[in-house]
Amino acid sequence: MIALLLLLACPRPSAPEGSLGVGVGAEVVPRVEQSQVGPGPWHEVGGLYLEVPEGWRGWSDASGSLLLSLDHGATGARLELWAFTASEELPGPRPRPGCEVAFLDTARHRSVPLLDPAVIASCEPLVSGGMRVTGWYGQVAGRELHLELLTPPGRSFEAQTAAAPLLAGLGWEDPGQWR
Repeated sequence: MIALLLLLACPRPSAPEGSLGVGVGAEVVPRVEQSQVGPGPWHEVGGLYLEVPEGWRGWSDASGSLLLSLDHGATGARLELWAFTASEELPGPRPRPGCEVAFLDTARHRSVPLLDPAVIASCEPLVSGGMRVTGWYGQVAGRELHLELLTPPGRSFEAQTAAAPLLAGLGWEDPGQWR
């Protein structure tokens, strides 16, 4: 009984920065903005939507720039959807630690029909075993969107094939029509 009381009296650790919880005093409280995603429909308040196919799971967060992060178990790939305030310049990849831009092209790439025109880029890992990043960048409704596919070594083809429905299915509806 004394041991149980001592355990209950010990403070609980708060969640580390960047984790799925936010430390509040000694309590760990889940971030209200985050929600589990997949498979099935995903919508966000800015009007973006996506049908997440079987095999993809992740989370959505309305509180920051990273709106959606999905993992594909079979390939080890991750798809990230970022949104930033649009600028007058054509968007492109932001620096990623441990990754060097190896390819950058501006054209009417149709892999992501919503982003037209789009910039496509790839970033190669600087360390052995690092993730390769292929990104599509464009502007929609006053926001700069970054859709980035991170793939483990030797899995790019399988990951691109698995991600194709996500890339093609990203859409936008004017949130004003919902009222």
